[in-house]
Amino acid sequence: MQNYFTRLITCAIASLILLTGSLNAAEESRTLLNLNASEAANLRSEMRALLVSLSEVLAAMDENDLAGVEAAARKSGMVMVGQVEVSLKEKLTKPFIMLGKSVHVGFDDIADAARDGASRDDLISLLSEQTNRCTTCHSSYGLQ
Repeated sequence: MQNYFTRLITCAIASLILLTGSLNAAEESRTLLNLNASEAANLRSEMRALLVSLSEVLAAMDENDLAGVEAAARKSGMVMVGQVEVSLKEKLTKPFIMLGKSVHVGFDDIADAARDGASRDDLISLLSEQTNRCTTCHSSYGLQ
């Protein structure tokens, strides 16, 4: 049953990411980030890495593996911020950067909680906050 829950959540998040890119310009109400093809590819690659971390966190939770939760979450923590190209950072809006930072801090919070022996309910609460950040970003921003 728990494995089904993990797959269901992961599929829902993946669907959200795919659907948010499918609106045409006439339907678009999000702030569009004006990035070149390389920058957009880098941003999408980072978002996929975040999704992989979420999936790995859920899989580790399914196995009651707190060390696995910590490792999976830590990969998408603030350590990722230093890997973003300077040219990309210069094109992103301050609100987008702040929201992005909150996503990375959120992953570090999950990792810290797992390291400190958080309960499953506490981790689920942190994951709920984290996926809310994802949906907020995807409903607020798009790529041209």
